[in-house]
Amino acid sequence: MKIAAGKKGLAVVNKSDLPGRLDVPWLAEAAPDKEIVSVSAKEGAGLDELKRALRDLLLTAPAEPEIVLTNARHKAALERAADGLHAAAEGVIGGISPELVAVELIEAKNGLEEVVGMVDNEDILERIFSKFCIGK
Repeated sequence: MKIAAGKKGLAVVNKSDLPGRLDVPWLAEAAPDKEIVSVSAKEGAGLDELKRALRDLLLTAPAEPEIVLTNARHKAALERAADGLHAAAEGVIGGISPELVAVELIEAKNGLEEVVGMVDNEDILERIFSKFCIGK
């Protein structure tokens, strides 16, 4: 149970309608920071308590998990998308022409499409090789 220590969690013990085979006091000692809920899936006993415990657990969880990027190309694409969105918002506030705002929005869209895989490999290769000067 050390692997779950310090992490949000809930211990659910099923088959509460049968004679106990699990040592619940041992479980409480092994996972002192976890709420223990006993249920019987067969009879439906304890399901309201399980719903309440899950609701409480989820409502106290962070709203958004941290984002971890493992690909430098994705990071650069997301930065381009953010820059495009920021420039488009400033353009709208500043009253520039809709065509120029659209250019920034297209750049943001292209960055997001690259991350989710909607850009084909030739576009990626063109972007990579456009940064190199290859002579004869």
